[in-house]
Amino acid sequence: MKSCRFICIMLVCVFILSTVGGCGSSDITAPASGNNTKESSETHKADFPAGKPITLVVGFNAGAITDLGCRIFAKYLGEELNTTITVVNEPGASGWVSWLKYMNHEPDGYLLLAVNDTMNFMRHNPSTFYEEGVEDFQLLACQVIDISSMVCRAGETRFTTFEELIDYAKKNEVTVSVSALGTEDAIVIYQLNKKLGTKFTPVVAADGSNAGNADLLGGHVDLISNNVAAVNSFVQDNQMKPLVVFNETRSVFWPDVPTYEEIMGEPMNFHSARGIMMPKGGDPEVVKILIDACKNAITNPKHIEEIKALGLETNYRDPDGFYKMFKEGEDVVLSLKEELGW
Repeated sequence: MKSCRFICIMLVCVFILSTVGGCGSSDITAPASGNNTKESSETHKADFPAGKPITLVVGFNAGAITDLGCRIFAKYLGEELNTTITVVNEPGASGWVSWLKYMNHEPDGYLLLAVNDTMNFMRHNPSTFYEEGVEDFQLLACQVIDISSMVCRAGETRFTTFEELIDYAKKNEVTVSVSALGTEDAIVIYQLNKKLGTKFTPVVAADGSNAGNADLLGGHVDLISNNVAAVNSFVQDNQMKPLVVFNETRSVFWPDVPTYEEIMGEPMNFHSARGIMMPKGGDPEVVKILIDACKNAITNPKHIEEIKALGLETNYRDPDGFYKMFKEGEDVVLSLKEELGW
């Protein structure tokens, strides 16, 4: 009996040990399960946005050139991310309404913002109350640049070249339509006056660029200072004549129009650089996915052709390159604070 009992006890012990051994075996495979969890997490990130729609907020009116450029971009970005990009217009204060509204939005990548580098100038205007700037956001890419230019009426006889215009403007007041004070349209005027001693006087168009075009064609102002895209259709219709562009190279739309540097021997570059950003502090993996997708969308040949049809030039810059453009423009504005009355 004792022997029987001993055998039974031994069998029970063996059973218990084998069960514990099984648990131990399960623990040994646990790291593999952990690795699978990690892989699932990485797969989730790599799949961003996993079909979930993304909103692109444009702080300008529907139909404006910034809005039209963003809608073209949204189509190609959606293809890159395999999702829908919905463009929502929330205009106001030259884009600042949308900037301030979404600055502290969840940086999950599902909300993007259109940005123009000229918006960053406004915080230096004492009549505004903005302290925030591009540093408070995560830049993703520069999409396009819209080169600054000066144009006159096609039938203008007082000056037919930029050199003649400068000579004339040193002796006479010349009124120049601009979309707003503090933008690159007006800044180029103040820069010319400071450098060359000209007497250009900016005149703010009551209802934006379209009104400025009408003012020039109606003879109410002498010139327009505006981006190429805003006046290109009038140039192509021979109603306006471009005199100069403020860029490192000539505009692809006006290959016969010289740059300021070609004429004057020193650079003076102004433009509106437009691109995409998001609230700051997002997951680095998601941010990288968006940066890469933006690059692929912007440099897509089909996107480039569609943008060109708007009178815009594609000019891809990564976040660092885009930020550099912001700072270069801001430095020019700061050098003109006295002339701007700031």
